[in-house]
Amino acid sequence: MNKKYVLKQKIRTRIPNIHCFLEDISAKEVLITDYNGTSHILKSIYKTAKTGTIEVSDIKQKAGIYTCSIIYIPNFLYTDKFFSIIQSSSLCFIPIDGLGGLSEGKESHCDFIFFNQENFCFVELKLNAISLKEETIRDNREKAVSQLKHTIGYFDTVLTNDYCGMDLEAYIATPDTYPRENTAFQAIKIKFLEETRIELYESRIKQYN
Repeated sequence: MNKKYVLKQKIRTRIPNIHCFLEDISAKEVLITDYNGTSHILKSIYKTAKTGTIEVSDIKQKAGIYTCSIIYIPNFLYTDKFFSIIQSSSLCFIPIDGLGGLSEGKESHCDFIFFNQENFCFVELKLNAISLKEETIRDNREKAVSQLKHTIGYFDTVLTNDYCGMDLEAYIATPDTYPRENTAFQAIKIKFLEETRIELYESRIKQYN
C-alpha cells in the first residue's frame, strides 16, 4: 500500500483549500526555511562569499483565490537557517504557521509538516534564536512544544488519529550553537512522549538512509 498517496487523498478530502498549500517534492535534499513567518521550500540558492539570494515558492490569497509564485530573498545568510530532509523518498510538504500557511496566522501552530512513505513529521523552526542563556533556551523549547502539540491535536482530529500506519515524529529545529539533547531537553522529550506518544527530537536535519 502506498501510505503517502492514501494519506494525501485523505487530507485532500478533509481540509478545505489544502490544494493551495500541499506541495509534492522529490530531491536528494530538501531545504525548508522561514520567511516572514511562513515556511517555504528552497527552490535554489545563489551563493556569494558570505550571503546569498534564495528562491522560494510563495502562496498568496486575493479575493478567495490562492496563487503560487516565486519570490527572491537577497542577502540571505544561509549557513544554518534551513531544516534539511536528506535522502527521503518523494514527500509532501504543508506550511502551517504564519499568514502564508494553512492556519493563515489565526492560531499558534508549528511551522510545517511533511510526510513520505515512512513518517509523518511535525516541525517547529527556532533557527533565528540568538541568545544562549539557559532561561531563553528553555522558553524557546517550551513555546515550540506548545506549538507542536497544538498542531498535533489539529491533525489528530482531522485524521481521526489515523495516519495510515506511518511513524510520527516531532522536531524542534534550533541553531547549531544550542546544547543538543542536553539534560533539560531530555526532560521535555520524556514529557512530550508521555503526553502525545510521539518522539521529539532537537535537530534541523532529518536523515534517511
